[in-house]
Amino acid sequence: MNWRGSGLQARGQKSDQAHGLVIHRVSEAQRLQRKSRTSSQVGKKPQNHWLKFDFDGAWVENEGIVGVGVIVRDHLGKFVAAMAMQILGVTSPLHAEMEAARAVVLFAQKWEANMVEFEGDASLVIVALNLDEVSDFSPLVHVTNDARHFLRAFPQIKLSQVRREGNMVAHRLARCGLSLLHQVSWFEELPNVISDLLVEDSNFI
Repeated sequence: MNWRGSGLQARGQKSDQAHGLVIHRVSEAQRLQRKSRTSSQVGKKPQNHWLKFDFDGAWVENEGIVGVGVIVRDHLGKFVAAMAMQILGVTSPLHAEMEAARAVVLFAQKWEANMVEFEGDASLVIVALNLDEVSDFSPLVHVTNDARHFLRAFPQIKLSQVRREGNMVAHRLARCGLSLLHQVSWFEELPNVISDLLVEDSNFI
């Protein structure tokens, strides 16, 4: 995620409490991840017959926009598709990443796949998507609930976190998305903008 400018701003006591709850859950999730040495260190190939959607958002504060990038790969680590787009009216880094999460889930519905893994580098987003709607009082609940709703379309899903350096393909696509007026998708044919990164991508060594 590319952040510019200040961090999140408090929006009242209710928002502070909700943010504190999420931070607590993120801290606990990160502690468990370190203990079990899960895939939060670097990305891994998905299991057989699964599709993996890596996503990222690049936020420009003074313009209120986010570029969204998505890279799709199969269980062999081979390129399946990519997407880049711009979203307007984005007010914070967390808002940017949550919009990217909603966008990737919508994009994934094109495949009607049964087993789908979504991977991003924003731990707050991964934790928020795992929360139930009743316990979510954040200002971005409408975006989060949209993503949760679309996730229910898949029989089996995984939500995982990867370090920033393991998400560079999606990040470059997100940067590309900042300059796009309309969503651009690539299927089967690898876009030149990420070809060098896919060759060097340490996720799939």
